[in-house]
Amino acid sequence: MILHQNIQGISNKIDEFLNSLSPNALQVICLTEHHLRIEEIGNVNKSQDTLGATFYRQTYRHEGVCIFVPKNIQFQTINLDQYNKEKDLKFML
Repeated sequence: MILHQNIQGISNKIDEFLNSLSPNALQVICLTEHHLRIEEIGNVNKSQDTLGATFYRQTYRHEGVCIFVPKNIQFQTINLDQYNKEKDLKFML
């Protein structure tokens, strides 16, 4: 199961979001517009997940995308950082 959520800022919603997840469902979770910096993303992660991919703005505020993958799923990331441009274009695989 894949879950996508445009969270529009998760800082004050982390507990609510984590409590809303089904503990028994195997889920890949994609959060968009999380508004976090890289050092803050670890506060969102469930212990059974790995941060598979992330994008966050370094210059401007807000936006951001992160994908959490269950630890028992093998995956490989593709580095597309050269194509991401703040306030213009972002994508992840």
